[in-house]
Amino acid sequence: MKEDIYSDLNAMNYEYLIRRVYNCGRNYKKGADADIYRRFIRKARMFKDKQDGKFVNSIKTEQDLLNDYQNELVNVVHHIDKAILHTLNNYSSVLSNPQLNDLKECRLLLDKPSVSNVVSVIAKAEKIMIDIGLYPS
Repeated sequence: MKEDIYSDLNAMNYEYLIRRVYNCGRNYKKGADADIYRRFIRKARMFKDKQDGKFVNSIKTEQDLLNDYQNELVNVVHHIDKAILHTLNNYSSVLSNPQLNDLKECRLLLDKPSVSNVVSVIAKAEKIMIDIGLYPS
């Protein structure tokens, strides 16, 4: 069964990724808050549904929904990219060459932001964080 990339099940993975990197609890300022991801997915789903001609409980135009989605996408991508950069700068001594390359590839994927790229980057980066022993506090 194919995973629904618009599911908010990845929200906690997003939060834990950020928490692992900064060794912090829930922290909205650093982006370690699953609600940031949930808001992003909600806006992405609304825009996709409007594009697909499905009913959307909103008086906003498709352009307004696109703007909302893009604003939330940029926010999520910013937090993930900043966390990956923090990892590259502060944990490079414990990262293997393949892990370093994977994190750099993740950053490149974030240069082409989309829901699927965000989901992919979260999964790949979180695996690396676990492999090097970073755990949320």
